Amino acid sequence: MSLRHNLFQSPIWGFYWKQEDWIAKACQYANYLSQSSKSVSKSNFGGWQSHDFMHREPLFAPFVQQLLKISNSEILSEYAGTPFEIDALWINVNFPGACNMAHIHDHSLSGVYYLSVPTPSTSSGRLVFIDPRQRVSMSTHRIKSSNYPVVPEVGACIIFPSWLEHYVEPNKTLSPRISISFNIK
Repeated sequence: MSLRHNLFQSPIWGFYWKQEDWIAKACQYANYLSQSSKSVSKSNFGGWQSHDFMHREPLFAPFVQQLLKISNSEILSEYAGTPFEIDALWINVNFPGACNMAHIHDHSLSGVYYLSVPTPSTSSGRLVFIDPRQRVSMSTHRIKSSNYPVVPEVGACIIFPSWLEHYVEPNKTLSPRISISFNIK
């Protein structure tokens, strides 16, 4: 019998935080900001992004508290160092047709939390993780692998290593998709 070991796995964590009253307030604030202030240019095409210090605003304190609770109790053990803290947090409003190009972040962890997801959710702009094994495509007999899409869900939070390249597919619905992105150091 032969042995098999899977090397270089990429962890992705997730949890649900369905605080309906808070989500409604955050969506209302996101809509207000997207209509009253200029978008910051990051990876978004056709959508709107806020400044990246939303974690300092009182409205976001409950979410930040939950995010740090999960990160420091369930994820920190896999990393060396001091407890995690939020370094950046911003709002994304992906209008119909909007998407985010492939990119990475320069922190320890990054993630997204979904505030509003139009239906069908599979057409609202899935988060797609790109296979980090760059040389896998050089083989004449390719390993069956593909990028990994995540279908957005209201109240779902996805956390991943910041070096894991990802993008967001175009929103093919008639309504905006609203999310919060963040970097943890």
